[in-house]
Amino acid sequence: MKLITLQFSVKVLIEFLCGRLSDKYNVIPTILTGLSRFVQERKLQPATVCTIAKEIFNSVDVQALHQDTRLKAYCLINDLLQKHLMCLKEGMGTKFVVNYINLVDGEQDPRNLMLIFNMTVKLLQHFPIDGIEDTMFDVISCYYPVDFTPPPDMEVPVTTEDLTSRLNNCFVASDRLAPHVFPFLSEKFNSSLMQTRMQSCETLKLCLSAYGTSCSVEHVTLIWNDMKQEIFGGVNRDLRQKCLEVVTALFAVLTSPNVKQKGLDPSQFLERVFDFCKEKLTYSEAKFLRPNALILISVIKSSGSGCGLVAEMCLP
Repeated sequence: MKLITLQFSVKVLIEFLCGRLSDKYNVIPTILTGLSRFVQERKLQPATVCTIAKEIFNSVDVQALHQDTRLKAYCLINDLLQKHLMCLKEGMGTKFVVNYINLVDGEQDPRNLMLIFNMTVKLLQHFPIDGIEDTMFDVISCYYPVDFTPPPDMEVPVTTEDLTSRLNNCFVASDRLAPHVFPFLSEKFNSSLMQTRMQSCETLKLCLSAYGTSCSVEHVTLIWNDMKQEIFGGVNRDLRQKCLEVVTALFAVLTSPNVKQKGLDPSQFLERVFDFCKEKLTYSEAKFLRPNALILISVIKSSGSGCGLVAEMCLP
C-alpha cells in the first residue's frame, strides 16, 4: 500500500511540475531541475516517462530560452534517454524522434550541440526512423562542416575537433543515412574551401568503415571519381594523401569477405579501376606514373585480397 501511495504521490508531483512548464520563462529552470531529479532517482511508470517527454516537447519553446536553460532542457531529455530509453521507444517511437528534431532545431551554442550530437547518436542507434531519414539527416548535415572558434572567455571549453568528432559520430550511427551521406560528402569534397574538402575525406573514411559493403557499394563510383580526379589532377599534397586514405577505405569495403556472403558483385567496378590503372602505367610521363603507383599502394594497404588483386594485375 505504501508503495502504491508513493507512486501516486510522485505521479501527482510530476503532473504538477509538467503543468507549470507553460508558465513564465523565469520558473522553467527550477521546474526542469525538479523533473530531472525525479527522472534520475525514481523508477517511473512508462506512462509518466512519456508524459514528461510530451510536456517538454509541447509546452516549452526551448529555442526562446537562455543558453543555460536550453541546456537544462536538453539534459532532461538526455536523462530520459539514459534511464528510460525502452519506455520512450515503445511508448512514443518515431514520434519521439520527430518531436526531438523540432526541439533542437536552430540550436547554435557549441556547449549545447555537444550534448545534442550525443543524443542524436542514441536516437539513430535505438529508435525507428522509417520515413524520416531525410529529416534526420538534415538535422545533422546543417552543422557540417564545423566552423567554430571558441571565444577566450568560454567557461566550458569546446573545440572544433570536439564538435567535429561528435558530429561524425552522428553520420556513422546508422547506415540508413548512407543514401544521403555519400552524395552530400561528394558535394562537400568539391567545395572551393580546402578545409571542407579535407574534412569530407575524414568523414568519408569513417562512413565507409561503419556502413560496410551493402550500403556503400552503390556509391563507390561516385567516391572513386572524386578521389581519382584529385589524385591525378590536384596540387595539394595533404589533400592527395587524404584521398589516398579514402581509396584504401573504399577497397577495404570492396574486398571484404562480406561481399560474397551478401551476394554482392563489385567485380565490374574493380575491373574498371584496374583497367584505368593499367592504362596509366603504360604512359611514360612521371605525372601519371607516380599517382597511379600511389593508388595501387593504397589498394595493397586495404586488405590481403586487395594486395592479391594488385599482384595479379602487375606481375607477369
